[in-house]
Amino acid sequence: MFWKKSPAPVATADAIVAFWVWWQSARAEVAAALSAGDDGRYGQALSSAVQRMHPGLEWEVGRAGDGYRLVVTAAGAPESRSTAARWLLAAPREDSAWSYFAARQPDPVVGSGATLDIAGQRVGLSEVTVSLREWEDGPRVEATVHHRVFAALAAEERTAVAHLLLVLALGEEDTERWIGGLTASPEPAVEGLTLAELPAAVAELDERHPHAHALVNGVRPDGRPVMGIVQTRLSPVDRPLFDQHIAIAVPYRATTPAGLNPGPAGERLRAFEDTLLELVGDEAEVPAVISADGVRTFHCYADATGGVAERIRGWRHGWPDGRVRIDVRLDPQWQAVSAYRP
Repeated sequence: MFWKKSPAPVATADAIVAFWVWWQSARAEVAAALSAGDDGRYGQALSSAVQRMHPGLEWEVGRAGDGYRLVVTAAGAPESRSTAARWLLAAPREDSAWSYFAARQPDPVVGSGATLDIAGQRVGLSEVTVSLREWEDGPRVEATVHHRVFAALAAEERTAVAHLLLVLALGEEDTERWIGGLTASPEPAVEGLTLAELPAAVAELDERHPHAHALVNGVRPDGRPVMGIVQTRLSPVDRPLFDQHIAIAVPYRATTPAGLNPGPAGERLRAFEDTLLELVGDEAEVPAVISADGVRTFHCYADATGGVAERIRGWRHGWPDGRVRIDVRLDPQWQAVSAYRP
């Protein structure tokens, strides 16, 4: 069995502990400043505490019912998503004063008739409409956000504002999970949803596209065929702690020139997979299993701060058909399986 080592993840455990120690002494003052509308009393200290955990993190505080919420988020940056998730795992229990989130949540102002100041214009959120078009080859949608204010904005500003409006309606996680493409248009929608109607439309997508597996048949850039089974909803958003990719490449004696049919080795490969899944349990995910050129690769994702990779390295499987190779590396964006994403 052979493997390659990868760089260690950013050491954040001590910084996360330090954040929550600081927070216990600061939370009352932050709440008082929020109540008084004085964010200058806590902004710099909170920014410093968050940045010490990871420079890619962002934060926001706001009202949540009768109390307040603290959000520490990766803001769509995959390299800091797992840190935000670990931060949340270490959070104290919610109470009447504070709740905690690792992603921006849908904002109830969307359905309240509130307005935003965009490009010097007051934009009523109820005036914004969204058109959705489902992708034919996967469970995602193309979204077009419509409002006349976009005519006054440059292209990059249009996209940023459109994304902000979707996050207000859906929250960060559902925006990233379901929106595969985004356009901002100053033209009115022929048939569009209001921002308040958008969550119900996304919930319907979720019901129609549950987590499942699908067969993949394709070719590599060199023309060689590839076949496998992948999850239909390949998204690191659903597994934010699983930022480490463990590729387990298992050779077999193919019985066809294409290198896909394992012949008598098929039963052994299935038994290998069953044992692998039992070995990692709930501490890892195997979202894709790909065969090509007489090698079956199990793409496994796990928490880089856990012990799954070492457990796999120490596994004495006794594979008879050649050397099993293991490659371990950080991959918070799940790039290793992006080519197989529906």
